[in-house]
Amino acid sequence: MSGYSILCLVIYLIAILGIGIWAGKRQKQNVEDYFLASRGLGVLVLLMTQAATIFSAFTFYGLPGSAYKSGIAMLGGLSVGSVAMSFLFYIIGYRTWLVGQKYRFLTPPEVVRDRFGSKRLSDVFGAVSIIFVLPYLVMQPIGAGHALSAISNGTIPYLVGSTGITILILFYVFYAGFRGISLTDTFQGLIMLSFAWIVMLIIGGSGDGWSSMMTTLREQGALNRGTGYWTWKVSFSWAFLIAINSAMQPQTFTRFLTARSVDVFRKHFAFYPLLVFSTLPVIFVGLFARVLVPGLEQADQALVTALAKFAPPLMSGIMVAVGLAAMMSTADSQLLTVGAMFTNDFYKPYIEKKADPRRQFWVARIVIVAFAVLAWALAFKPPGVLLKIGAMAFTGIAVITPTGLAMYYWKKATAAGALTSIILGEIYVIGFYTKLIPASWNMGFLVVVPAVLLATIALIVVSLLTSPPEQERIDKYFNLFDRVFG
Repeated sequence: MSGYSILCLVIYLIAILGIGIWAGKRQKQNVEDYFLASRGLGVLVLLMTQAATIFSAFTFYGLPGSAYKSGIAMLGGLSVGSVAMSFLFYIIGYRTWLVGQKYRFLTPPEVVRDRFGSKRLSDVFGAVSIIFVLPYLVMQPIGAGHALSAISNGTIPYLVGSTGITILILFYVFYAGFRGISLTDTFQGLIMLSFAWIVMLIIGGSGDGWSSMMTTLREQGALNRGTGYWTWKVSFSWAFLIAINSAMQPQTFTRFLTARSVDVFRKHFAFYPLLVFSTLPVIFVGLFARVLVPGLEQADQALVTALAKFAPPLMSGIMVAVGLAAMMSTADSQLLTVGAMFTNDFYKPYIEKKADPRRQFWVARIVIVAFAVLAWALAFKPPGVLLKIGAMAFTGIAVITPTGLAMYYWKKATAAGALTSIILGEIYVIGFYTKLIPASWNMGFLVVVPAVLLATIALIVVSLLTSPPEQERIDKYFNLFDRVFG
């Protein structure tokens, strides 16, 4: 690792620390400001914190790796899913913002509890959200430790890297709350998106140039669609998974509550697809790497390897910064969201019902520290079951999407229907990953398709067989929607 790279990395970490300190000094000592920045985000900050949260390390390692291994066949499902995801952002997010402004909700389970009038459903919804967020939280210090160790040729030990990044994230989440997260996410998001285009231009101009590489890729069959792993069923499954999972991720759902005005939310929704397509350059880098650095055993290292071989030394430091940005901007949101849900939806209802806002504020901080330490400890040697849960995580969140849609769009949806939907869907997911349910039951699709189909059928059937919430509770929501959309 060159001196320029180290300097670049140090400057980046100091900038993150400085932004966190600046934001913390402007934080108000109350729950709403700590969890939601007083619902005052503007278009740019909301847009970038949303993007930075969703663009994880997978974006800069997994996407190029998949393109390196499978060619452009993977692009169809991801592109369709990303566009559909933006649509789900609108149909779920807009109504979430409306009820959040009207009734001052803080967390996703709180919305579910109020809409259906069921603490049991809210508890299951919250527990599922926390369980399927935890694996991704654990993977962030793992990724940071390995990235810093690899790029420094072992100068920065894995333990030092994972510990240092965990402490930095914990500092600005603990000290500055969502205000600090949203501002650091904005900084990190701008770095990530700019880097993607710069890398594509650098790598695309390497070797014999863009035109020659595209010709070689065409000859290799890398530009063919529907080949290998990426059958139409798999492509559809990925599009489906991306579309219905992202809006119900608790850290994403929470961001729908933070827009300053309806105008901010609408503009954020309108511009978001452009940010999604800004990840296309890293896919092309993966394609170019097939030509420039063939034969890689670890496809996920395609972008890093191509940079090391063809980019200026300074880019290695920027690459580490981008990788850390992707990891940190996901981990910080997950920590704060878990702290908010645990405090608001479990501690307050069951342990101290009359807890004042300041008590909740400090309980949330304690929970955040506890989960950060847990993630850091598990990062040393993740148990096998945790890795399996990691593979289930996106699908596990996708299973609760029928409930998220029904609470805003179907008056006859019941708490019993939603609870049955979530339980049966999650049983199918867990059964598949523990091999109790054979892969043949998926009929060539990813497990998300039959799991969500089962959850949807259960929701409809049980809701039709049980009594809906009282009319007053239904009117509380649908009269509001009718006034806005009617």
